This record gives sequence, structure tokens and C-alpha cells, in this order.
Amino acid sequence: MPGALRPAPHPLQACCAGVAGSASNASGAIRCGPAACAANKNGRDGYHRAMTSQTEPALVVLSHGSTLCGAAETLREHARRLAASGEWSHVAVAFLNYTPPRFAEVAASLAAQGVQRVVVLPYFLVPGKFVRENLQREVEEARRCHPQLVISVASAIGYDPALADAITELAANAMPPGQWSDELQRAAAACEERPDCPLYGRPPCRVRPSPTEAAS
Repeated sequence: MPGALRPAPHPLQACCAGVAGSASNASGAIRCGPAACAANKNGRDGYHRAMTSQTEPALVVLSHGSTLCGAAETLREHARRLAASGEWSHVAVAFLNYTPPRFAEVAASLAAQGVQRVVVLPYFLVPGKFVRENLQREVEEARRCHPQLVISVASAIGYDPALADAITELAANAMPPGQWSDELQRAAAACEERPDCPLYGRPPCRVRPSPTEAAS
């Protein structure tokens, strides 16, 4: 697995752990690192954010996206854990399709905050079409729109012994479909009222479609 995914924990990571101590903006970028921790405590947010942005790169973890509500929560949880490491000035998630925010939006937000270097980590097992073509187009467009950004693209996740161990554990604890209710409940809890969601208007979705929608 790329070394960028294994930053050493920072002594101040506790104030960024989870969602409690970290700060995020409208595009979903989590501001992190020791300077941001101090900013959260001392209230001098603008100064510390600018200093951190100029000295550390930002990390964007990018995935394909999904029409299923709540599908992005796993990636956002990874982002929170990565932000707690203090290795990056900002950690953001971005998507190629369906799910906001899109990469162009995140790149624009980071540029506006004074970030100079961005590392994009493709959250894909293999560098297929989405990584080699779709992502490359997005990166080239971001470079054109924000020439001040130095954007690097890391390798796809690929193989790692820890990932193999996780797969083995999941397989050993496999459940039949009748016990998948927890996943459905998580999707319902993150409901975005999207008609294109495969659960829209059906239990456990909280939305009840109008008679016109139900008839279509």
C-alpha cells in the first residue's frame, strides 16, 4: 500500500480524532495537523490554517461515487482517521460520479484556502479506466483552472497483507442477506432524499414518494 497511507501519528492527534476536534468546510475538506489543532484550541483559525496550508500537502481520497445514500460514509471515516494523523494540511474526499463533492469542487476549495500541493489517492484496488482516464482528465482540468496547485496522483490501493487479512476476517464472518439490515439502516440514516437511490421510497428509506412518483 502506498506509503502516504501510513503517516506516523502526531502527539496532538487526539484533538482531531473522529469528528469532535477536527474542522471541515463546505466541500468536506477536514483541516488537520498540529497547527490546526492549536487553531481549534486558541481560536486563531485563519493564521494557523494559512501556515499549515503552505507547509504541508493536502490529501484527497477519491472514489467513484454511488447513487446509494450513505455510500460515502466509509470513505469519510477514512478521511477522519487520516486527518487525525497530522500528516496533511487538509484531508478531503472526492468522487468521480453521483456523489458530492466532485473533484473539481474540492480542488477549487483547496486552492481558495491557499493550499499549494495536493496528493490524490485513488480509492480503487486497481488502476483501471476510472483511474487511468477519468481521474487523469479531472486532474488535468484542475491544473488548468488552478495553475498554482501542484497535484500528484498516488498509486491505486493494490495489494497489501493487511488488506488480505481484513478480507479473510470478513469472509470468516460472512452473513446471509437476511442479516444485512445494519447496512440498510446506515443508508437510511444518511438519507439525502435522492430519487435515484435504489432504496428511495422503500423501507427503511424515510422518504415516501408522491403519488405521481409512485405511479411512474
